[in-house]
Formats: sequence, C-alpha cells, structure tokens
Amino acid sequence: MKKAGSDVDVAENYRPVSNLSLLSKLLETAVCKQLQSHLDGAGLMPTMHSGYRKGHSTETTLTKICFDVITTMDEGHRVLLALVDLSEAFATVDHKILLL
Repeated sequence: MKKAGSDVDVAENYRPVSNLSLLSKLLETAVCKQLQSHLDGAGLMPTMHSGYRKGHSTETTLTKICFDVITTMDEGHRVLLALVDLSEAFATVDHKILLL
C-alpha cells in the first residue's frame, strides 16, 4: 500500500512488487560487496555517509547532526537546518512516464 488508510480496492494504491530471480539477487549482492569494498578501500566513500552501510543507521546520522548543531551553537554561530520529507516521493512518480 502507498499510504495507511488507502482504499484497498483501488489498484493504484499499491506499489509494484519486485520479482527478481534468485540469480539476479545473488549477482546484486556480489556486485554490492565488491563496490562497497572498492569505495571504502579507495577512500571514496565519505566517512559520515550512513545509507546502505553496515554499522550505520538513521540513528548514526541523527547523532552526527545533533553533535554538529550543538558544537556550532557552542562556538557562537547560528544554525539553519533545511529538512525534506521524501517518504511519499515514490507515490508522486507518474508510472506511465516511468515505464516509457
């Protein structure tokens, strides 16, 4: 379902389900591990990047943000945060255009 409380009888209220084969899932996992290893080994991945990284989570990101805000305020500077909620972003995609 796209959103809690949506009409269950309307097909547009459901997201498409990925039906990847076992082989493609194994290949995706292998490529992901190799790419992650290369990016980490070459120092190409920012140390504070938390998305899709083992041992990192939204909690890691929030802790870093809170630390930066408090440190900046302690130094006498002002802090401005611009926050964007992308939780419904996929629901706004026109699937006909996407398929084209």
